[in-house]
Amino acid sequence: MVNAGMGELVEIILPVRDMNTQVAFYRDMLGLHVYEPEAVQDFRDFYDVKLYTGTCMLVLHTVRGEESNSEHAPKLVFRVADLRQSRELLQEQQIEMGEIRSPENGLLICDGKDPEGNIFSLESSDEQAQQPIKVTSQPGRATTYVSINSRRGRSITLLRDNKFVIALEVAGIILLNIARTPLNLVSLLTVFLVIMALLWLRGSSWSQMGLRTPLHWRSTLLTGLIGGLVLFLMSTLVFSPIIETFVHSAPNTQLLDTVRGNPIELATTLISIWTSVAFGEELIYRGYLFNRIADVFNDSGLGWTIAVFGQAIIFGLAHIYQGLAGILLTTAYGVMAGLLYLISRRNLWPCVIAHGLVDTISTILRFTGMA
Repeated sequence: MVNAGMGELVEIILPVRDMNTQVAFYRDMLGLHVYEPEAVQDFRDFYDVKLYTGTCMLVLHTVRGEESNSEHAPKLVFRVADLRQSRELLQEQQIEMGEIRSPENGLLICDGKDPEGNIFSLESSDEQAQQPIKVTSQPGRATTYVSINSRRGRSITLLRDNKFVIALEVAGIILLNIARTPLNLVSLLTVFLVIMALLWLRGSSWSQMGLRTPLHWRSTLLTGLIGGLVLFLMSTLVFSPIIETFVHSAPNTQLLDTVRGNPIELATTLISIWTSVAFGEELIYRGYLFNRIADVFNDSGLGWTIAVFGQAIIFGLAHIYQGLAGILLTTAYGVMAGLLYLISRRNLWPCVIAHGLVDTISTILRFTGMA
């Protein structure tokens, strides 16, 4: 008999398709503790979720919708004292074994197949194993890693962990917005491309900012439409009269009067609203700036509170061409849109829909001469 030095069973990897539903079952119904990630309520953007069973880890692993269940059977993970020796002993017995890899600092893993083709893994500790950094892990995609000593690895570490650098990053985007409006030195596309580069440099994605596919499009659309109507009514009937009373002026929106009685201008404006304005501004303000401001404060409750008002103030200052009344009104809108973002579990689609609806109603009213 050959003993490959198997130790304790440390993980069972279970393939899942709906991460939130499966986490809710094992956590809320069976009482397992979520070990990683911590302090998270929405698990849709996580490729792996670990739950502690008391003896080993249950790892819920997202698989693509088009793949069959047979391709992703549950996998057992065993801890061994010497992975290299155990691998060689199994190979001598004609057991198919994969290459050794190091997904985490000090950890070696090797996959194999039993005589019936079921996949298992061996893992062991190794102080010489190089620590890689996990780049964005998304459902349907394999997790990728970069070396911590590479240029990108160093930039990821810096942009994820250094609060001073994060604050400088936010300040830089604010300055770009000032250059965009009112100075008109850069375009919205330029700001968007800079943010794209920053996301790549820290191994993140728009999905983590909230631009992810909703579980239910119908409820998302309904949330956006209702939210848009509420935001429009609150802005028009509540905040606008209060602001005009205090500052003794209305927002200066003469630049938007070109649509009045002009069907062609109306059509082009509506196209712009639903592309660059609603979509682009929500990604920048409610998506990127909202999350990065919260990152400065470790994503705490205080951090999210500051983020709600911080991104709203920046959004309001971007409308400085509308005068003081316009700044205050759009700041109030930014606060309400930020709350909608949180209510929607930080999914941007309801905010995009609401923003587009508010601007569409305002534009049509201006076209008809009712605004």
